[in-house]
Formats: sequence, C-alpha cells, structure tokens
Amino acid sequence: KGGKVIVVNSGKHLDEILAAASPTQLVVLDFTATWCGPCQQIAPVFARLAGQLPHVLFLKVDADSHAPILKQYGVKAFPTFVLLKRKAELSRMQGADAGALEAAVRANAGKPDPWSTSKKASGRTLR
Repeated sequence: KGGKVIVVNSGKHLDEILAAASPTQLVVLDFTATWCGPCQQIAPVFARLAGQLPHVLFLKVDADSHAPILKQYGVKAFPTFVLLKRKAELSRMQGADAGALEAAVRANAGKPDPWSTSKKASGRTLR
C-alpha cells in the first residue's frame, strides 16, 4: 500500500504495518496532533511526498490517541518524524521544516522494488 498516508489506529496496527513492510522499505512515522499548528502546516508536504514516493510507507500517529506509541519512540515534541527500515531508526527530526523532511525522506527512500506487488503489473501473461 503506497502512495497515501496511512493513519495508525493502534499499537497493534502499527506493529502489523511494520511487520508487513519489506526489509528495504522506508517507513516514515509522522507524530502529530490536531492542536499543533506546525503539524497542520507540514501535513500537505507529508501527503505530497507519499504521492510522489509510493514505495515508501507514510504513517501518521495522532499524539492524543496513542500515548503508548509516543512513549515507545520517545516523542516529546510535535511534529516529530521518525524514519525506519527493518524497524530500526535511521533518522529523526522535530519541527515543520519541509525542506529537511523532504531531504531526509528522499535520501533514505531508495528505489522502488520492481518485484513489489504494490502496483499492478503492466506485463503480458504467458500462454
């Protein structure tokens, strides 16, 4: 599932998404809050990146609904973005710096997996 922002609805949901991610797939967690002005300001940038990089998983975690996930990742300020591969943290940034977010995501995104099933195949069926 790429190309859109996935809203995490529980710790279990997050665990399932991370378990299903391929080993080379970048996962970007956006820790946000509805009352956070800078979070709302950078949300369209996050959504645009999701549309441009469908091989990257973009996940949104609401601070008010998921305190245990915030604690698990040590998040204390909003917005905080955590970049993961193989469930390991690659980098983290705080604040609504669109340029820094885009640079970090693009630097770690890698290339789309040609064998991925996230897109419909455009080849021919052998008969």
